[in-house]
Order: sequence, then structure tokens, then C-alpha cells
Amino acid sequence: RRYPVPEAAPALGYATLRYGTGGIEAALDTELRGETSRTFWEQIWDDLLHRPPQGSTVRLTLDVGLQREAQQALTGHAGAIVLMDAATGDILVLASSPSYNPERLEENWDALRDDPAGPLLNRATQGLYQPGASLQTAILAEALSLGVVDLQARVSHAADIVTIDGAQLTCRTVPAEGASWGEAYAAACPAPFAALGSTLGTEGLEATVARWRLDTPPPFDIPTAAADWTAPAADAPAALADEAVGQGALVVSPLQMALVAGTLANGGTMPAPRLVDAIQQAGGWQQVTVASSYRVVSAAQARVLLQEMAPIAAGVVGHGGSAIAGRDQPPHAWFLGTAGPYAVAVLVERSSDSDRAIQIGAGLLQSATTAH
Repeated sequence: RRYPVPEAAPALGYATLRYGTGGIEAALDTELRGETSRTFWEQIWDDLLHRPPQGSTVRLTLDVGLQREAQQALTGHAGAIVLMDAATGDILVLASSPSYNPERLEENWDALRDDPAGPLLNRATQGLYQPGASLQTAILAEALSLGVVDLQARVSHAADIVTIDGAQLTCRTVPAEGASWGEAYAAACPAPFAALGSTLGTEGLEATVARWRLDTPPPFDIPTAAADWTAPAADAPAALADEAVGQGALVVSPLQMALVAGTLANGGTMPAPRLVDAIQQAGGWQQVTVASSYRVVSAAQARVLLQEMAPIAAGVVGHGGSAIAGRDQPPHAWFLGTAGPYAVAVLVERSSDSDRAIQIGAGLLQSATTAH
């Protein structure tokens, strides 16, 4: 095997005789080895002639330039990035850090396997993190659907600090006194959302998680993960508040959060993510079918939520914030953003720079709109 783009390892995976396969190498192993297109008698004949099967060529949706840019942006940080074309579901970036070079996987296997930083874990699809402020978009959408929030209404004490297990959650930016709900959301203020926990209650939180499929592994070409989550009881207001600010039992993957952003960019319909575009066989290129898209919110509500997101850069809007990563630990930095049909989710673990995820995501979205 030769891997001319080692930055694509989180998607490509690896293929070795000793340690098996991972990523797309595992998902499409039989196609890549040419086993799927051979009949039983063709296999017998090839074996008699000692003729190896001809493997199929697989074309992915990744954009090489954007993938390299994303992986480089994560250098020195643990985290993940998913960038997609929400109109088609094409995954243009699937970055995870730390990573590895697939060509040298066998010689480095023991070190990679034992590394506490987990370079073999695909954080983009299987890393699960508390969402913190990144959950606010889904919570706000549910509150708007139920009519319990008016975006123009003033919120008292919007900038209050929320304390969880001794750690503090604050607004990303400080809103003006008497800020509206829309302004509190744009500033990623946790206090108003903590109050929404009791307003939405158990049923409202369950509906939010189910609507956005945050407890379901996304259907995808490589393995994905999701939380085994149960909503707090209605008589547990503190637990309801924790869940509403993204600091409860619910954990999410960057891919799931990219689909949240992608839903808004796609007019309220959650796209079906796809990494494999087509497979070349004897009859030519065969497009790979994907799961159906799924209506989450109305197009009008998607527009409203996008309008309330903070302007980040030219053509880019988004929602940045943090999630408590543990007592005396720097918080995780999250960013969900869109630019035209493109959507991104960025997670930087334990980042001392709260805006690092925003900077990475905005840069990639601008690169995507330029490149495509």
C-alpha cells in the first residue's frame, strides 16, 4: 500500500497483513481486493492460473486540499473536524488529531496502540464529548417549536455564570444588559439555557435529542458512535439544567454536530453523510447510494436560526462555545458554522484558546467556498 495523502488517514484507515484493516480500507475491503465482482467460477479459474483478482478503484468525497488544511490546523491539538457539502451530504473533510501515517503503521503499531493520546481513535466519528454550548442550537430549535421562547424577548441575567461541579460556564462574548434571547444565543450564554431545562422538562429534552438524532449513530461508510442516553426525571431540575447546557449525560461526536450545522445549511433537512462517491468496476463508475435525508425543522425555522448565529467572517456565520472538560482542566472548544451550502463542526480538546475552534472552522469554510 502507498498513501500519498497521509493526512487522510482518519478516513482511509489502513490495510496490513498483520493488523488487518481500518477505515475505508475495512469498509470496502472486498471491493478493493476485487472479490465482489468475481463469480465463483471466475475465482476458480483465476486460482488455477495463479492470477490475482483485479481490485476496484474507489473514489471518495474528500477534498485533498481542504483535508490537508484541516489536519494541519489541528497540529499540536487533540480534536476533530468534519466539513460537508450539506446539499449533497458529501464529506469534504474528516480530520482527527493526533493521527498516524498508514504507510508506517506496522512498524509503529505498538507505540500507536499504547499511546494514551489515542491516535488510532477516529475522533470525528467515534469520539464522544459533552456538547456544552454547541447543543444550544438544538435546544433553541425545540423551544421555538413549542412556542416557549420569543427571540426578541428580553432575558434577565443572561450573562450569569453557570457552575457545574465547581467549574464555571460563561458566555463566549458578554451581551449588553437586557439582551434578547437571540442575542443571548449569539453570545453562547449558558444561563438562559439552564433555565430552559425545567421548561422543556424530560419530554422536551427527549424530543430534542430524538429530533436531531443525537442518540443514534449516523449511518455512514465507516463506524460511528452515539450515546446510550436517558433523559433526567422531571423532578430533577438540576439534572435537567445540566442537560440543557450540554453538561449532562449526553455526549456527541463531531460528525453528529456537523449534521446539526448541515441541517441548517440545507434548509432544515438533515443530509445523509457520505464518504464514498463511486466505485469503478468493469462496467464503469457505479455511484454509491446513501441513506435518505431527514426533515428536522422547517425551512423557515432553519433560516431564523441561521440569522441568529453570530457573523464570524465574510460569508460565515456560526455558533462557538465551550464545554467543561473536567475540574481544573481547560474546556473543550466547539464551533458549528455554515457558509452557503457548506457546514462544519470543529472540536479542539482542552483548548486554552477559546476561539481556536472558531478560527479553524471559519478558515475552512472560506477555503471551501473559494475552492468549490
